[in-house]
Amino acid sequence: MLWKILFDSECPMCCRFSNIIKGMDKNGDFLLESYQNYSVYNDSPVREELSQEIHIINNNGEIRHGSEAVTTILSILPGLRPYRWMIESRWGKRGTIIMYKSLKRYGKCRSCR
Repeated sequence: MLWKILFDSECPMCCRFSNIIKGMDKNGDFLLESYQNYSVYNDSPVREELSQEIHIINNNGEIRHGSEAVTTILSILPGLRPYRWMIESRWGKRGTIIMYKSLKRYGKCRSCR
């Protein structure tokens, strides 16, 4: 299943994250698109929501955002398969949520604040 990752093309941290995914995506499971471009031709989700956190959309139209989107990305990337047990465990999911919220709150680049 193909997932479209919507990222902020004006944020250096988001661009770095996107480049890491692109480099690890050996099976072509992800398509990267800036939310700025996506919001021009699609109004769901709205641009304001897209700017607040990461969103991924599969080819069936299912939307995941925030830590759920990050968990999905981590579970699909081939290079991270040996670490899936951490993501799939209850504590792993909780850790992913905490890590995502921390990055979202403290890890933003200056242009994101």
